[in-house]
Amino acid sequence: MFQRNPGHSSLGARGGAALPDVLAAVVLSLLGCLCALQRLSGAAGVAAVGDEEVAVVFKGSGSASRVVEQPGNLLFVPYVDDVRLLSRSPEQLTMEGEGGADASHVSRLLLRANDGSRFGLDSFSIQYALVSGGAREAVADTGDDPLARAGLVEVWARSVLRDQFGLYPTEEISKQETLREASEACKAILNRELAPHGIEVLELSTIRPKFDPAYEQAVERRQVALQEIERLKRKLVQLETERGERVARRRKDKVVELKVLEDQISKARDATQREGVNRRHATDLYAANRLQAGELERLALEQKAHGLVVRYQAEADGLTLQMLALEQRGEAAVREALIETLAGVEFELVPYSLDAAPEGVRVIEQSVAGKH
Repeated sequence: MFQRNPGHSSLGARGGAALPDVLAAVVLSLLGCLCALQRLSGAAGVAAVGDEEVAVVFKGSGSASRVVEQPGNLLFVPYVDDVRLLSRSPEQLTMEGEGGADASHVSRLLLRANDGSRFGLDSFSIQYALVSGGAREAVADTGDDPLARAGLVEVWARSVLRDQFGLYPTEEISKQETLREASEACKAILNRELAPHGIEVLELSTIRPKFDPAYEQAVERRQVALQEIERLKRKLVQLETERGERVARRRKDKVVELKVLEDQISKARDATQREGVNRRHATDLYAANRLQAGELERLALEQKAHGLVVRYQAEADGLTLQMLALEQRGEAAVREALIETLAGVEFELVPYSLDAAPEGVRVIEQSVAGKH
């Protein structure tokens, strides 16, 4: 009959009891190593989301499952979930000099006008940030690396600014209105193109184009000329204003003078009207006096004429009577009248001469005629 060896039996019992302890120790050791590896690798299952951060949690398939914008501790499953933290704070891309130490400081921007003139921007910066709700797109394009986002913004900025400023001629680019218009257009285009990438442009710095020194001097001279033109325009406006004020003052003075002259004319007209009335009154009085004097003179002349008529009528009657008397007396009256007429005539008697020359007779006749 086979008998169990007591020694072997006790050894087997002890070995069976120690195996679970060994397994437990191994599992605990593995768990301790796993925890240490998680802490060393940062995959401890807890992610701290800051106030200016947003977290994007990816599943094992690589697709973004959720976006967490609330600050605090975020729990996730290590090695199953992948958490990416993105900064929501505004970032800045600077373009100046010949290049910088990283992707956020790059070389200055060189541009061309539509006539081929080259100019640069010595210092130009763009402020940008994540679009609210665009964290998935940002992580999908550039991951959680801010320098990658800066590189994406740089590419689009150079392209858009070159296209926009290439629309203007050189003389227009120096104008503030053109710079403001181009800057607003660039910002709008950048936001449109970067929105699908989860990026929003907040602000573009003031654009100060830098041309060649000769062109800069020409632009400066042109600016001086424009300033002189503006000064002359303001001076012209000032002179026109002063002229308007002087004209207004002169017009006011002339209105006052016109009022004074109108008053003087009115007074002179009133005086003239009064004088006219007085003269008409004097004329009427003079005319009445003259009419009265004429009437009196007419009456006197009529009386005188009547007296003359009576007188001459009497004389005519006397002459008529004389004529009748003469008519009755006949030749005697004629002879008496002839005698009265010849009474005043002197006769010169010359002795008769036998000389028949008519000259002597003519002389005597002439002498007699001269005496008559």
